[in-house]
Amino acid sequence: MTRLLSILRFSAGFGVARALLFASPIVLANLLSLEGYGQFELAHSYATIGALLLGFGLPATVPLIRLRDEVAGRWDTLLGLIASLAGISLLAAGLAAAGMRSLYETPVLVLLAIAVLILQGFWATLLKTDGRSTSAVFVEAGFWGVAVLGAGLIALTGKWLPDSTITVALLIYAVGLMTVTLAKLVRARTGSFDAKDLRRNFELGMPLMLSSLLTAILSSSGRLILGQSSGVEAVGLYAVLFRSTTIPLVGHQILIVGFFRHIFSWSEESLRQRLTIIVLGVSAMAAAFWLLEPWLGWLLGPRFVEVFAAYRAEGLVLLVQTILWSAIALNDLINSRLQIAGRVTLVTAPYLLIGLGALYLWVWNHAQSVEISDLLHGFILGHFCLMAGFYALQCAVSWWLGHLFIRLWLSVAACTAGAGLLIALTELFL
Repeated sequence: MTRLLSILRFSAGFGVARALLFASPIVLANLLSLEGYGQFELAHSYATIGALLLGFGLPATVPLIRLRDEVAGRWDTLLGLIASLAGISLLAAGLAAAGMRSLYETPVLVLLAIAVLILQGFWATLLKTDGRSTSAVFVEAGFWGVAVLGAGLIALTGKWLPDSTITVALLIYAVGLMTVTLAKLVRARTGSFDAKDLRRNFELGMPLMLSSLLTAILSSSGRLILGQSSGVEAVGLYAVLFRSTTIPLVGHQILIVGFFRHIFSWSEESLRQRLTIIVLGVSAMAAAFWLLEPWLGWLLGPRFVEVFAAYRAEGLVLLVQTILWSAIALNDLINSRLQIAGRVTLVTAPYLLIGLGALYLWVWNHAQSVEISDLLHGFILGHFCLMAGFYALQCAVSWWLGHLFIRLWLSVAACTAGAGLLIALTELFL
């Protein structure tokens, strides 16, 4: 009975935390104007990439340092680096705000969000590594939850409060994360820092940064490309579709958090046998979203109903694409565990950069000559093909390096193709 109650408490807490993470952007879309939401999503996309670049992949090294004895990275050095890099970004945000004489400007939001995401990513990874899965998910939801809190205060006061309320809320959150990080550094410090320690930690994080950077560019590329070539309205439309159709990734997150410690301790053979369940779980949730979509308006809000009704075909393509998002993220985690992320990135990076460049040129050439609906349609189809090729190349490089996950790869291909075909046939003929 005690074990059952413990499982129920975990499930309830995890469900609330994961719902907060996935629901917050959708709530924000309903609180802000379409253009305002598009601007915030664009700032978040820039910050996601900026946090990876400035963070050098260091947050992702936590399980390697804490769980794998053969790794030479130093724990207190990692804490000092995280605090220092986030502090640099906070200082830059303050200088930008002073120079622009405003707290609510895109550069200020981007720099502040970089600091938040570095600290938040570190603490979420640490909590998962220590087996505190539910707490980790609440931390992962922090950035969006705090932004919704700020936007909610503005809405509740009839816009009496300024837009900078969102910025102030994020700043308070960043200061809180920085405070607990510095406190942990004081307790963990075991000696003086030297160049050798810094070099070891950076060498450990750099391959993970490159791999995560590619995935972040891939996941943020829709908002970045549309924002640079078409404008914030197109970003807002795309983001509403993207955020709502990635709700099935709840299944991915539940299983990843549950398996996180094991992925870094299981043998490679155990990984081959057990990770297919993650793909099947995400596919089942994508199918459930498709079947229940007509009745989700009360949950996702009027903005979702309005946009999904106007761009249903594009939304369904993004829904199927969710399976690929899960598969790519799973590949990244496996490659991190096997410490082959750097070598995989050397091959996949040129493909991604060339593909995204071609997609950007296509959008830029058509942005002024076609309707926004046709632009979104062409972009989403092109992006889907780009992602499918990226995943296939990831698998091919892993195979070439001697790590075969045939059952997992075939499951991804079967689920993606099967879901796409089923939805297409049903939508056309029923």
